[in-house]
Amino acid sequence: MKLDPPPDLVEIAEALDAMAKPHVGSGWANLNFDGLPCTTPRQEAIWKIYGNGELG
Repeated sequence: MKLDPPPDLVEIAEALDAMAKPHVGSGWANLNFDGLPCTTPRQEAIWKIYGNGELG
């Protein structure tokens, strides 16, 4: 999976932080009845790439 443009370290950190906290995935945004923060598809893609503890 490639992201265009590639994320910088700040964007990676923000995405990993958002995914580590209680949230609603982007696919469920229209059913978010709890008022939880909603992640974006880009944040979810960053999580899939960098969420294993490695940078790249």
